Amino acid sequence: MSRWLITIGIVLVVLGLAWPLLHKLGLGRLPGDIAIERDGFHFYLPVTTSILISIVILSLVSSFLIVWLYVGRNLIARLTALSDSMLAIAGGNLRAPLPEPGSSDEIGRMAESLVVFRDTAIEVEENNLRDIETARRRLVDAIENSSEGFVFFDPDDRLVLCNTRYKELLYPNTDVDIEPGTAFETIIRRAAENGHIVAAEGRIEEWVAERLAFHHDPGEPRQRVERQAQPVRTQYGSTPVKGRDQ
Repeated sequence: MSRWLITIGIVLVVLGLAWPLLHKLGLGRLPGDIAIERDGFHFYLPVTTSILISIVILSLVSSFLIVWLYVGRNLIARLTALSDSMLAIAGGNLRAPLPEPGSSDEIGRMAESLVVFRDTAIEVEENNLRDIETARRRLVDAIENSSEGFVFFDPDDRLVLCNTRYKELLYPNTDVDIEPGTAFETIIRRAAENGHIVAAEGRIEEWVAERLAFHHDPGEPRQRVERQAQPVRTQYGSTPVKGRDQ
């Protein structure tokens, strides 16, 4: 309501400032305007001028309403929603809500194209995820079926994965489940404390320190006697993401 009052006030001020010019153009003296002047008496009723000005004001207000209601609330709102959806999809959010195509104008066709693009991107993403999962499963199966022990640690020396053979070498004849995320030091210390490491007998802390030093700077592959009558050959490698396998 306050916007309407401000708009009407602005129109009246503009008309007041422009009245001298409008008067020169003949407004106020149009056919149908009533003007009576007698001695000591003056009466003026600009009927035609008032009707003409009302028509102009009504036209201006109608034009403003059309622009505000259609352009502002329809076109701009639809374009804003479309832009927000595009930015969300560009940012990787393929599940972002999309505006309904609705009409057959340019914006509607743009919305339809965006829906097709989003659906195609989701399909490609799902196919890629299936391919990645298949490749990961094959890799895990190959590692698990290896005759050698295999373990992979992240850059923080926490377990990512290991195969059954690695557990058998480190914890022989023991049903121990090593959870992903377990620190390397915890894994080797547990093996030493359980008596699986011959070299650590009577010197667990010293052996753990030596083993950590070797873990961080392995150098050439070497053999170590981890338990009775079975030397274990250890070989390290690294990955592009700075993980470490053994």
